[in-house]
Amino acid sequence: MGRKRLTTRAAYRRALLESVHYALADEIHQSLVPHRASDIWDFAADCAGALLGSLLYRLLALRQRPSPSTSAAPARPR
Repeated sequence: MGRKRLTTRAAYRRALLESVHYALADEIHQSLVPHRASDIWDFAADCAGALLGSLLYRLLALRQRPSPSTSAAPARPR
């Protein structure tokens, strides 16, 4: 059984979803630790950071991708 390859969009969604799950698990864990408190605003900040990081990575990846005009065969001189 081979692994199914994710599309780029699906990979970003999955990474963001896993980040949100991790943030939620962290807040639940903090509520169980003595002298620690769980906070919805901390969870929101974690989610916002995951979204911002994902968007920044995507923007940088798009800047690194060669444009279609530069990857095409060179034009012949007239």
